[in-house]
Amino acid sequence: SRPGQAREGPPSRPAGSARSPHPFALAMAANGEPAQDSRRMELLGTEEKLRSARAQIQDAQRCALETEESGFAVLSDLARQREVIQRTTGHISQIDSNITGARRVLMQMSRRAMLKRVALWT
Repeated sequence: SRPGQAREGPPSRPAGSARSPHPFALAMAANGEPAQDSRRMELLGTEEKLRSARAQIQDAQRCALETEESGFAVLSDLARQREVIQRTTGHISQIDSNITGARRVLMQMSRRAMLKRVALWT
């Protein structure tokens, strides 16, 4: 091409920056097999990595679902325990009220007994 004229085609890479071939490609080229076989091996390796990643994702999803189920079970238990605590609080209030009433009755009985004793002594 002449100076000032744009080049057509892909941009050239600076010296030393060319992509290094995949290890599979080097092994295949060393064996004298076609480049297509090296590409196939590279794709098979990539496919295996994808399978492994997919299995890890599925394991993570399964773990997340189990954790979510455990969380829901804990929330359910906590809700039941809250109801028990609220009922117990209500029962304690009722018991307190009953004890207060019983204390009044006992005080009245004690006063009457004392008045009767005083009346008998006089």
